[in-house]
Amino acid sequence: MPLQRALLPLVAALLVGALFLWSRSPDRGGRTYRSLDELKTVQEAGGYVPIGFFGDGWPATVVNVRTSLGTLTFARRDGSRHSYQGFEGYRLKVVHLVGPAQKEVIVVFRSDAPEGATENEESRQEAVRRI
Repeated sequence: MPLQRALLPLVAALLVGALFLWSRSPDRGGRTYRSLDELKTVQEAGGYVPIGFFGDGWPATVVNVRTSLGTLTFARRDGSRHSYQGFEGYRLKVVHLVGPAQKEVIVVFRSDAPEGATENEESRQEAVRRI
């Protein structure tokens, strides 16, 4: 029985911690950014650099975020499709936002370093092969 009494507060603390981390996520749906610069600053702190954007309606609220490795394709509301290719090894991210009067804003980011790169820009596999 003492284990069961200790388990409930532990589970509650884990849930509160998870909710706190989720609420601070830059990609959380419903999070509002006052400007493109604010969104860029937050994403850059998370290891992403901007490579493209569409629309201008700030403040804007995140409605969808998708990531992909190397290539990213998405469609705008008007049906036009866009594809970012040639980023082998990099993680790409598209952030869909909605601004005032339901204006569409889309910002595309790539990771600032290739996936699996070490601090000196070598891939982990190459470093392991050398040893």
